[in-house]
Parts: sequence; structure tokens; C-alpha cells
Amino acid sequence: MDANKILLQSLYKKIIIEFSRATGKDLEESMDYFYNSTTYDLISNGVGDIHCRGVKYLTDELLLEYGMMVAPNSKQSPSCPSASAVMLASQKGQTIV
Repeated sequence: MDANKILLQSLYKKIIIEFSRATGKDLEESMDYFYNSTTYDLISNGVGDIHCRGVKYLTDELLLEYGMMVAPNSKQSPSCPSASAVMLASQKGQTIV
């Protein structure tokens, strides 16, 4: 991955702030959610250039990952896997049912 580490840190900050606003959680708790997420792993490892997505998209992925949001225009339940979970599973050669 060629993304500058300083730019990634700025992106992380924006995602954490947006996640905090969306959930009403304080910033420290939001940081815990983010840094322990599959979404963070995918961004930091440069998988699929997911870091190029917008802050809103990445925050929504985080919300989907933790079941705090249902995909818009979808009949999915909150327990359905997020796009980041599917990407990570495919990278590991696994299939999500």
C-alpha cells in the first residue's frame, strides 16, 4: 500500500469522530470499536484500496460490521456480513454464508 501513514491517521480520526456522532458513544469507546475492527485491519493493510473510499462509506462499514446499521435498500438483517467482512474472508480463502 502506498498511502501515506499520516494521511491514514487523519482518515482514522475522521472515521472515529463520525462513528462517535452516529452512535452517541464517546471518542474513547469509538476508538476501541474502530481499532479492534475488521474495517481497520482492511484499511491499514491496504486491502482493495478500501482507504480510498469516503469517510461516510467507511463509517457505514464499521456500523454494519458491529450490527448497528442495516444496509440501505436491503432486506438484510443486522447480522448479515458487511462488505469488509466479505472482503477479509475472501482474502483468507473462506466463504461467508
